Parts: sequence; structure tokens; C-alpha cells
Amino acid sequence: MATLAAPSQPDPAERVWRSNAYALAAGCMCSSLGFTCSWPFIPIILQDLGITRHLEAWVGGLVGSFFVMSFLLTPVWGALADHFGKRTLTMRAGFGMGAGFALLPLAPNVWAMLAIFLLIGAANGYIPGALAMTASTTPVRYIGRAMAIVQMGGLVGTALGPALGALMLSLVARGQDVFWASAALTLLAGAIALLLTREEVAPQPGRFQLTVLRDLGACLRVRGMPLLYLANSVFAMTYMGSATVVSLYVLSLMSGEPAFLERGAPFWIGSATLAMTLASIVAAYGWGRLLDRARVPHGLALALGTAFVSSLALPLVGDPLQLTLVRAVIGALTVGIQPSVLRLVKEQSPPGMEARALGFAAAVQMIGNGSAPVLAGALAPLAGLRGYFALNSALLLAMLALWLLRGPGVARTWRRAVGEAP
Repeated sequence: MATLAAPSQPDPAERVWRSNAYALAAGCMCSSLGFTCSWPFIPIILQDLGITRHLEAWVGGLVGSFFVMSFLLTPVWGALADHFGKRTLTMRAGFGMGAGFALLPLAPNVWAMLAIFLLIGAANGYIPGALAMTASTTPVRYIGRAMAIVQMGGLVGTALGPALGALMLSLVARGQDVFWASAALTLLAGAIALLLTREEVAPQPGRFQLTVLRDLGACLRVRGMPLLYLANSVFAMTYMGSATVVSLYVLSLMSGEPAFLERGAPFWIGSATLAMTLASIVAAYGWGRLLDRARVPHGLALALGTAFVSSLALPLVGDPLQLTLVRAVIGALTVGIQPSVLRLVKEQSPPGMEARALGFAAAVQMIGNGSAPVLAGALAPLAGLRGYFALNSALLLAMLALWLLRGPGVARTWRRAVGEAP
């Protein structure tokens, strides 16, 4: 008599990675929503505090202090994550940044705000922590898809944040009160990591020792790792770091154009930002599925190539509507760079150093974010903002060439294809 086969049980590891991916996507959405609902309005908040002279310098000082502190401490958090677990450090970022944002509405002057910004920068790292946790708790065949899900959560928050901040500014008595929303949302991100994620942390032998420089040297000795770090910095500069430069570009494109002046600068700045973010959200999952099916080194080459081609149109746009459309195309064709880089960093990192390797990648990303406005300010008097965006295209082309010639897993294929071409 035939026996009925027992129904197959779902793989517990698969249940964990899926629940973690969706929970961390929600956490990243809250974290980025809390960040971007106040970040673009820092100049208005400083004006409410009475800062009217040298406003640009004060804004640069606050933003710069945040990124410098984040750059210095991100590798430290990565080392701690490898020893104590990525989930613990993700919670630390959510609760730490949330507490810092809760202090900002109480700051009596700009100097107190500067000190608090340093504290928030020290705690920064929710999204890098979430990506590191995703990479470490997901089976290899699903990593691209899981990273795309988490990345989409952050992109949704980035898209909605400025609209929430504008609404809050119309309702609150002081600009500083917008930071209450930032605090609540970032604390919620920490609570999501605490309550809705799981991670099995293997016991680490010996006591924890902080050896950042030695760890960096070990990562840089891995073939291809310096190129991956460079690619992440170039991505940050051309994709995320250029946000404030695009705002200035919109203002220059609107001058003398009555048809666009009627809508106002905030409308077109918001349109250019939203178009890129929404296109990135739509395309991110497709890039994740592609990276699960194709060889990731070739996927990174494809993402760099499409990013370069799409960036060529930026210096040529003639009005804010063209800029909005071009930004949408750039968002869709560039968003594949980061998941490719992070997956390769995770796969090639020395054993037991995954979070530290990803932490160094996040640190160089901070350099890209912070250097974009500085580079644009230096180039604008000489070549204008069109010259800055042309330089972005040149950087992407140079990065593509370096990866094709030196990148592990792709250089030999490329050289063979070039050598056999008629």
C-alpha cells in the first residue's frame, strides 16, 4: 500500500531572510523618511535661529560635521558588528540617531546644534547596518533580491521625506520642531530592528579588539576590493551626493524662462528629486533579479555602463522639465551599481570580516556624498554646473574602464573579447 509523502516543510533559512528583508525595508524606509523630512530644510531652520550671515558656511559646517563623524566611526561600527552581530549595531543606529534628533528641537543656538549633529553622525549607520545584516542572513542565491528589497525601502523614504517635511513646516511654529518627526521615525526604525528581525550570531573567540587600520589593510589586499570601494564612492558622488547640486542646476535653468517660473523653484526641485527616486524604486527590484541570475562582476560592469550613457544627457538639458526626465532615466539605469558593489564586497571580504568590509564601503560612500558639493563649488566658477556634470560622466567612464581592465571575474572576459574582435 502506497504511503502518502509528507508535505515538504519550508526552509527555515528562507523564512528568516524573507522576514528580515521586508522588516529591514520598513526600517530603512522609516530611517530615510526621518532623515530626509528635515535634512533639506536645514537652511530654513537656521534662519529661524537667527542665522542670516554666512548661511551657506553654517549649513556646510553642520552637514560636513555629520559626514566627517560618520566617515570616522563607520569602520568602528563595522568591526563591532562582526563581533557582536549586525542586528545589535542596526538597533544602535536607530535608537542613537533617534535620541540625537530628539535633542535638536531643544538646542538654544547653532553651536548646540553643531554638537548634536556630531552625536548624530557618530550614531549614523542604520541603512549600511541593515544591508550588512541582509547580506549575512540571506542565502547566496537570494542576496541580490533581498538587497534590492531593503534598498527600495530606503528609496521610498527618501522620496516621501521632503514632502512630509514641507507639510510639517506649514503646521509647526518653529522650524526646529520638524526634528520631532525625524526623532519619532528614526526611533521607530530602531524598534523594527529590535522586534521584527532575527540573527544567529556565532560566538567569536577571544576578546573584542579594535584594529581598524589592520582590518582596512586586510580588506585592501583582497584582489578587486580597492576598485569596489572606489566604485561605491563614485556612485555616491554621482547619484546621491549631487542632490544639492541639482537644486542649484534647477535654479540656473529657470532663469529667464517664464513658463517654468510660474510653477516655482520648489516644484521643479521636488520633481527632479522625486523622478529619480521613483524610477530607482521601480528599477531596483529588476536589478536585484538580474544580479541573482547573472554573474555579479558582469552586472556591475553593465550598471556602470548604463550609468555612464545616461549621465551624458545631464550637461545638455535646456529646461527643468528635460532635467526631470533625464534624472528619471539616470535613476533607473544607475541604481544597480550599489547592490552589485555591496554583494561583491560581502562575497570577497576576508572570513569573519563581512561587516567590517561593508563598513569601509559605507565610509568611502560618505566621502563621495560630502565631496560632490565641494567639487561642484570649485568647478562652477570655471566651467559652470554643466562642467561639473560632464566631469561626473568622465568619472563613471573611468570607473567602467578600470573595472573592465582590472576587476576580478570580468577583466579576463573583456580582454579576451577585445583581443578576438576583428
